[in-house]
Amino acid sequence: MKKTLLFMAIPMFALLFAGCSNNGEDNAEDAVMVILKKKDLKGVGYWDQVASAIDKECAIKGVKAVIRYTGSDADYQSQINAIDEMKKLNYRFKGIVAVPIYSKGQHEVEESILEVAEESNIPIVIIDTPVSEDESPLKGKYRAYVGTDNEAAGRLLAQKVNATSDNILSACSKASNAGHLRYKGFCSVKEETALWEATEDEAINIVQKLKDFPNVTDIVYFNGSLSGNEEVLNSLEKDNKSVYTFDVFEPTLQKLINGNVIKGILAQQTFEMGKEAVDALFNSHVESPIYINPIYITKDNLESDDVKPFLDFFK
Repeated sequence: MKKTLLFMAIPMFALLFAGCSNNGEDNAEDAVMVILKKKDLKGVGYWDQVASAIDKECAIKGVKAVIRYTGSDADYQSQINAIDEMKKLNYRFKGIVAVPIYSKGQHEVEESILEVAEESNIPIVIIDTPVSEDESPLKGKYRAYVGTDNEAAGRLLAQKVNATSDNILSACSKASNAGHLRYKGFCSVKEETALWEATEDEAINIVQKLKDFPNVTDIVYFNGSLSGNEEVLNSLEKDNKSVYTFDVFEPTLQKLINGNVIKGILAQQTFEMGKEAVDALFNSHVESPIYINPIYITKDNLESDDVKPFLDFFK
């Protein structure tokens, strides 16, 4: 009799132990943890596009996309908080798609992502912004990088701008590695141009800055977030300036369609990027990096087969 009771107690104990150790995962929904940057509050922005594609592709694969944004592009603490919050949710995470915020010597976000991945034995896909392979704790630990070859993108845009280097002012976000790589690629095709580094708050000052460059006819924004101020675009249009920029934001798209100041937008294919990131999570044999070629948008090709589907998202 004692042996029978002991035999029955062992599986009961095991069942209780299992229920405690997985924090309710038996009833959990399969999900993908998605950590993005700042959500655009002025309309349909870059990260809205990426998130839309991730959400759609996750639904196709039968998992839920649990998406969190940061408060700003430099707010790494909010990414850490988001990771801590998602760990407590009743989801069975199958992978992580992230664009970790970091600055030199600061890798807390990457360390938090790696900790979750290793504890749960799930893959990581880095999207949009590559990690620093020299010093990142994620080096060799993520499955794939999905994004744009930024130097190649800069070279492509240089082929679209007719002005000589003496007549071009380049604008880069101060903290953007991607923007500076695009500028580097641009200058490898054209001679080095004047470079103005600014934050989003400082971008409105470009009209004043142009007084230092009386020969400038063309402005090239290597970070599209700097070019989205309608008042600035109106001033540049009034002064007969030509603007080339990266990525589609509603103010610049409307100016491209209805105005004369935006001559071209080199758009990263955010929807394809989001789709490929989710695909990479579920493909252990994927080759990395996965570069998605940007598309060049002008007033003349809005109805083309590659541009129209991309722009339909903004309607």
